[in-house]
Amino acid sequence: MRALATSSTDITQPLDTTGFGTQWRVDHNTGSPDSTAIDDWRIDEPVYALELGFSEIGLPMGVRQLHVTSVDASGYTFEIAQMNGSNVQSFTIAKDPSRSYVHFKISSGQPVTIAPPKGSYDLAFTQYTFQFYEPYTAYLVTGAVNAFSGMRVTEVVNADFDAVNLSDTLAHPFSMDDDAIGYEWKEYDFDLGVYVMHPERVFIVHDAEGLFHKIHFVDF
Repeated sequence: MRALATSSTDITQPLDTTGFGTQWRVDHNTGSPDSTAIDDWRIDEPVYALELGFSEIGLPMGVRQLHVTSVDASGYTFEIAQMNGSNVQSFTIAKDPSRSYVHFKISSGQPVTIAPPKGSYDLAFTQYTFQFYEPYTAYLVTGAVNAFSGMRVTEVVNADFDAVNLSDTLAHPFSMDDDAIGYEWKEYDFDLGVYVMHPERVFIVHDAEGLFHKIHFVDF
């Protein structure tokens, strides 16, 4: 899925995505709240074009318009329309203080429970979108993300897993980026048609409870 802020503030007007090209944006893979595809809609309150991505069987799910109209302590109110400006629908989705995210499914017009409750997990093993720049493309990768679980990660490169210990935390800065572990502990060998692992990449995880753990990947 990707988004683009248009120059329009009227969701009933038709939009043409021709020429959008590299203007489309995805949420940045670090998870930084100042680098989301939709960004701070309160500044100009623009209408956004949303390309909904692909279904689980690889079919494109189309493009919609989105206009966020208000937010308060309890939730968000927004409008969804077809690209030609028809079928405008208004929704209000409640905030959930027990979760970092509340998700909404446009095709059904209903919220869906995806994000687990805060404090119930450290790592999510999943597909996510990584923004490559050479060439400029948003690409699906598979890896490990922490996604606002509150944990911190540092990496010790070219390390002996058994030898890594707590003193290694002093020489390696920690990160709270969503993809601090990410996907590059493996790479695909196109000649052999298999994934090659990098178990020498050792990650030290400082979880939300204050405990330290070390992780490396041995198979995929």
